Amino acid sequence: MKMQKKAVSALVATVLLILITVAAVGIIWGAIMPMINQATQYGQSCMNARLQISTDSGYTCYNATGVVLANIERGAEDFIPTGIQLVVSGGGQSKVFKVSDKLAAPSSVSQLPANYSGNSLDVPGTNEARTYVINSGMTVTSELAVAPIVKVGNTEKVCDVSSRVTLTACRTG
Repeated sequence: MKMQKKAVSALVATVLLILITVAAVGIIWGAIMPMINQATQYGQSCMNARLQISTDSGYTCYNATGVVLANIERGAEDFIPTGIQLVVSGGGQSKVFKVSDKLAAPSSVSQLPANYSGNSLDVPGTNEARTYVINSGMTVTSELAVAPIVKVGNTEKVCDVSSRVTLTACRTG
């Protein structure tokens, strides 16, 4: 008895390859699109949550005991950052301080003037400025940088530095 070998026709093979390719693209698309959307949301949030360090008012300076005054302003953008990251640098080192809206102030950061909610800190509102007193503990301070902290969904992200200034000594008297 002679065995007959049957093969899959070229048309059926082509249709199967196309279906496998479409299924693979659909699976990859479903996995990658949420990541791309989240990255886009973070990018838009960080662009809208810009902060500026003001040196015009005289409230951004340092003294010999390692205390830094930081006057942070926010423009008219609608997006409100959930926090601020302040970076004090000098003498080859940097220290990072986090200010979160309505949360208890860390012992190293306070606000001038004190707000109505006791010892908590406020992030500047639309077209507002806040002055923070940072006890850096550093003997040499030369630079201050600020970066907004945004929240997308349940995840917080520290954006890139939006403003950086060279510190000057505080005027006395």
